[in-house]
Amino acid sequence: MIESAPCKYYKKRHLKNLTEQEVEEIVAAAKKPGWFRTDIAQKHRVSVNLVNKLCKEAEKQPEKMEARRLREQLDEEKRDSIGEITADILKATKPIIRAQQVQLAVEEQRGIEVSTKLVRRVFRKELHMGYRLAKGVPVQSNIERALVLRQQYSLRLLPLLEKKARVINVDESWLNQTRFLRRTWVPSDAPSTFREKQVSPRISLILALDTEGRIWWSLTQANTDADVMTMFLRHLERRLDQETPGWQETSYILLDNAAWHSSEEMKLRLAKMSLPIIYSGPYSYATAPCEAVFAALKFGDLNPDRLPTGKKSLSHIADMVGKRLKEIPRSLAARYWHKAVLEHFGYLAFERL
Repeated sequence: MIESAPCKYYKKRHLKNLTEQEVEEIVAAAKKPGWFRTDIAQKHRVSVNLVNKLCKEAEKQPEKMEARRLREQLDEEKRDSIGEITADILKATKPIIRAQQVQLAVEEQRGIEVSTKLVRRVFRKELHMGYRLAKGVPVQSNIERALVLRQQYSLRLLPLLEKKARVINVDESWLNQTRFLRRTWVPSDAPSTFREKQVSPRISLILALDTEGRIWWSLTQANTDADVMTMFLRHLERRLDQETPGWQETSYILLDNAAWHSSEEMKLRLAKMSLPIIYSGPYSYATAPCEAVFAALKFGDLNPDRLPTGKKSLSHIADMVGKRLKEIPRSLAARYWHKAVLEHFGYLAFERL
């Protein structure tokens, strides 16, 4: 009796997917009495024809099997070199823009010729890397002070969320247009262009999102400052008092470190209002769920009917924004928090930053 695959229906592997050790196991198993080649093929997830081919090569052309073994050793050495060179480049915090960059480094430092195809294969299969969109961040975002503050921010917020406390994230954005088109389907001989009239003056948006998926928002034609933010928080406080009396006992308001949030004047106002405030860490945009709401808002065409958006048409813009925000299900808005919470664990693991 031999151990076989649980089911005879399986995706067959090719010879290039087998290691030298697996090839030797197949040939050795075929020489043992009582082992059927169909069972051997099933166990190693290959075709019976491939098992027959390997057995014939081992009997008639042993030098071919030895050459395959040497190629396997050389290929393993190449993969190890690619992995080590890649690790050195990443450790030096240098970006890997192209696979040729690692290919040349392996040839210069190890004297081994490798193909870009092999480099990409090692990136994906063994190092689990991907070719992603690069995003620039400020130099000061990863200084030691910023790392420590983000870590302390996560250490404070995560226990509150674990105790089922309600956290209300308040953030600001702005609207200077109503058509947020990134890509469009067009014929091959037509340009992907569109005419857009800017919203003037631009509209400031203040939005609050709690961990239960509730959204409160406000639009102004003034730049957001301490006065505007104080007015919004007072209206939000009154609304929460009406909806959930005593909400301050189990709820917290999460703000970023913008000047109109963290200035001494603003802190005095917040102290007089007795609002439970938490300040996020510096450059912690990924942990702000309001950013996901802004991304959902600024997608596609907010004004398909081409309504006026001038200085006297704030009501039209308010209707557009309100309609788009109502289209966001409450369950989806709550999941924006789930994604933001996952980012906090990256702030806790200092070595990953």
